[in-house]
Amino acid sequence: MSRILLGGVLGGIAMFLWGALIWMGFGLPMKVIANLPDEPAVMNVVRETVTRHGVYWFPGFPEEPAGATDEVKKAVRDTWMEKHRTGPIGLLIVVPDGVDAAQPIFMIRGLAILVAASFLAAILLRAAAGSVRTWVGRAGFVTMLGAIVALSADGANWNWWHYPDDFTLLMAFDRLGAWLIAGIVLATVVKPARRAGD
Repeated sequence: MSRILLGGVLGGIAMFLWGALIWMGFGLPMKVIANLPDEPAVMNVVRETVTRHGVYWFPGFPEEPAGATDEVKKAVRDTWMEKHRTGPIGLLIVVPDGVDAAQPIFMIRGLAILVAASFLAAILLRAAAGSVRTWVGRAGFVTMLGAIVALSADGANWNWWHYPDDFTLLMAFDRLGAWLIAGIVLATVVKPARRAGD
């Protein structure tokens, strides 16, 4: 158990440092995340119309009128489909009151999340250690966990929410790199139990 805990902490720290390198060191995400054109005008509209912290999408799917006939329901859906087809479409996360981006709590929580994820990976690796006894096998096992995360999260966002190709690929690269590094750490720390005769 001590090796699992140690692996979780060290793996989480390694992933955190990888993220710092990608986001702050190289600034790669800023190369694919664009600023809004005429940002003050857009922010004024959002400030005046959105008062609750939440996720908003547009065009929003309209509510069908109470007691609407099938024809009316179809007309409502068809109108939305046409708006979606012609655009623009988007997803907007709004925090109306803003936050202080320099708060240390964000770094602390970010590290804690990665340590927790690395700890869970260490548990899975220990459970599978009888099947992946080599260092390369163990590192590959953890890296594959990252591939699952990237495919299910970034792939799904690309498909359903129309995230741009370059942003999707960069996020997948970020995740895979983080899990590869975690895999290297965990493969070194979390080792299979010795078998009789080893």
